[in-house]
Amino acid sequence: CLLATPTEAPTMPPADSPGAGAWSVTEGACAVDGNCVTSPNFPSPYGDSQSCSISVQANGKAISVESFQTELGYDKLFVNGEAFSGSVGPEGKISSTGGTITWTTDNSVASAGWKICLLATPTEAPTMPPADSPGAGAWS
Repeated sequence: CLLATPTEAPTMPPADSPGAGAWSVTEGACAVDGNCVTSPNFPSPYGDSQSCSISVQANGKAISVESFQTELGYDKLFVNGEAFSGSVGPEGKISSTGGTITWTTDNSVASAGWKICLLATPTEAPTMPPADSPGAGAWS
């Protein structure tokens, strides 16, 4: 008779804890605010001719847009190579560890800017061992 050995369930971070260090501003005046990052001077208007680069340190987390208002077509936030401007931000886009988010503005018309955060909900469920692994069917 074979006995199944208990295994530990995978641990998941708490739903309200996306993890410290999710973002890192590597260039420019964008700012990290907990699990969020903001345009320079947010919630006051950002300046003209600004740019910043943000390194993503949290893999597989979806972006939540708390606020997004930029000059449409001219002041852009790039996530995964996709440009966002105006009032449409990167809601639901998935971040990738080592990826870079960039922000650029032109030399006129500043708006309120943006604040984006990372959702804590994991995007992938833990996987179970295949049915033909040792211990499977041990009770036959």
